[in-house]
Amino acid sequence: MTHIPEFWFEAFRFLQIKSQNPPECPKDVIDESLEMFPRPTWFGKTVLNFAENLLYPTPEIENPDDAIAIVEANETGVSRRISWVELRERVALFAAALRCAGVTKGDRIGGIARL
Repeated sequence: MTHIPEFWFEAFRFLQIKSQNPPECPKDVIDESLEMFPRPTWFGKTVLNFAENLLYPTPEIENPDDAIAIVEANETGVSRRISWVELRERVALFAAALRCAGVTKGDRIGGIARL
């Protein structure tokens, strides 16, 4: 595969990923002079918050506070619609509960979804 840093640089820009210290050029993605083992650092200076990138709609969405973020549905139809504002409120409550339980930066959280 060729042009790896260029591809990931353009993907980062196209996806409008929110971050601190975003890459300014393909060289900020990865140092191609390094071997792939041991694994080199990708986007070394870039810091991003995964939740921030998932909890806010793209700028193209009209009325982002009222727009629907999640549609809950099953075989009988749609049972609930959750707006971006409500989704962020629910995530904030869950994050507060995790902090109260002693979860701190660097901890890993797993989950199980039952269908």
